[in-house]
Amino acid sequence: MRTTKERVLALLGAGTQCSGASISRTLGVSRAAVWQAVEALRAEGYEIEARTRLGYRLLTRPDLPTPEEIRRFRSAETADLPITYHTRVDSTNRAARQWALAGAPHGAAVVAEEQTAGRGRFGRAFFAPPGAGLYLSLILRPDWPPERLPLLTISAAVAACDAVAAVAGCRPHIKWINDLLMGGRKLAGILTELSLEGESGRVDSAVVGIGLNCHAVPFPEDFAAKATSLEAELGRRVCRAQLAAALLDRFLDMAGHGRSARCADDLVRYRADCVTPGRRILVSSPAGTRPGQALAVTDTGALAVRFDDGHTENLQSGEVSLHGG
Repeated sequence: MRTTKERVLALLGAGTQCSGASISRTLGVSRAAVWQAVEALRAEGYEIEARTRLGYRLLTRPDLPTPEEIRRFRSAETADLPITYHTRVDSTNRAARQWALAGAPHGAAVVAEEQTAGRGRFGRAFFAPPGAGLYLSLILRPDWPPERLPLLTISAAVAACDAVAAVAGCRPHIKWINDLLMGGRKLAGILTELSLEGESGRVDSAVVGIGLNCHAVPFPEDFAAKATSLEAELGRRVCRAQLAAALLDRFLDMAGHGRSARCADDLVRYRADCVTPGRRILVSSPAGTRPGQALAVTDTGALAVRFDDGHTENLQSGEVSLHGG
């Protein structure tokens, strides 16, 4: 059920001048409720003109990934799926996991303007300042068989590349296993987390989170040499709400019912986008750092590596950095 604010915005978004009285009649709410909704929209950054005897007219929209803005770009089948929006949150993945435990449905999403404790794999920090990126997490309740679940991140990376390509007109590369690259620098990171039922071992829910650098901002010193943004690479800004809609819809399609049967196709496409095989790499783990040569992405999504000590191993996890060709 959409709020009065969302319904008022939908009317104003049609591009016509709407009187308070006509909005009141159309929505079946009081004139005071219409005024309150307009003021709430103005507080969020919408520029709304009000003229005597003519009414309200929407002039400009803010560059915010709010539910109202994201829904403008979603498909008809997904437009009414619930989205929780935070101006500031520690982690969208954490908020999504809590919501999933509380019963959030398949396809529900958490979006934030800023993350104060954004993180990637192994708890690494992710720089997520306000107004600069896209930080979202999607709750899934996939019907995938357990043996296919390791490929969920593989499919999510392909879906993210598809979304960026559709909206920005450029396709990122993938660094195994879950980083999106442009110009050799990190554009986005994906973190997939599963919640299992204790007795059956069945997947209760999966949360697919992504942090994507959209607008050019000064990165902290420890990020500056290895991170980039869409604006820095393209020389123009991309609408964050449109990109959010594309990401959510493609993530949702990725995990749709019966979708696991197409994992093999995703693996072929992942291999085409992944730049790790054939490169010299350093593999970091709690045991230390080991140099080697990345060989291939296996059918299970693992990375086959020949280490400098001569032995070959299929990595299911680990931090990989690229070095040379």
